[in-house]
Amino acid sequence: MDWLNDRAQFVTLDEIIGNESDDGLKVCVTFDDGYLDNISIGIDIFEKYNIPITWFVCPKFIKDRNHIPWWDLVSFICDKKKKIGYLKVGNMSVDLSKNISQFRRIARQKFMADRKTRDKFYRELRAACEGSVEVPMNAFADSSTVHAATNSEWVELGAHTATHVNAASESQDSFAEEVHLGCEQLKKWSNQSVDWFAYPYGGGDHISAASQDIVRQHGFTGAVTTMPGYVHERNDNFTIPRWTVPTSWGITKFKSSIYGLHATRNLGKIKKKISNLFWFDG
Repeated sequence: MDWLNDRAQFVTLDEIIGNESDDGLKVCVTFDDGYLDNISIGIDIFEKYNIPITWFVCPKFIKDRNHIPWWDLVSFICDKKKKIGYLKVGNMSVDLSKNISQFRRIARQKFMADRKTRDKFYRELRAACEGSVEVPMNAFADSSTVHAATNSEWVELGAHTATHVNAASESQDSFAEEVHLGCEQLKKWSNQSVDWFAYPYGGGDHISAASQDIVRQHGFTGAVTTMPGYVHERNDNFTIPRWTVPTSWGITKFKSSIYGLHATRNLGKIKKKISNLFWFDG
């Protein structure tokens, strides 16, 4: 953020949509899910550099600190593979010391499936490893931290469903309920309006036309995805692209990605200007 502060203007999601001005690079910073370190580490940085952030929070993990998200559970099991050893869950049998990639692949397939399948697999997976290791609490904030964070002028809450469901595998009624319950809980914790939504997982395979309609009908200003790209005037406000920054990135990778994205955006603007100057027939 220190490096980016010298090269870009930090703006809100409201300010970035529909903005095609040529006055430099504009960046909107967002965080997903509701991890505690987003605030415990981030708040001093946001305030130092005047960075408005949108914090997309799932109430499920805030309300139940003993419920570790499946992706963190899978990572924990992989870290403890030597201690757990052989893992049998339903029709899945895997030697973790030899087949971590197989385990990750099967687990992701199960957790991307319908609610009944993923809930059943989660319970069985957790029970299977708890005989060997103690599963930790999740790394999320608690409700008081969420409330306190919204007292900062730099933190805006965004909705992310109640339990982080895959919109593409949910029924329309179930997804609508997830959107509503998640949003209402955030309003209670923050006494703020909740104007923006982030699709859980956020890729093209996780968003359906029906789920977009549900989010629109709920009255949000817009919604963000995890499909990479820059924001331009042709964007649908309910499929705003975002550039994911993995924890594995160092500053060099971060810099090159920002430069590359900015260069691509500028090239697109040049092409648009040229097309407006010339018209070809045939």
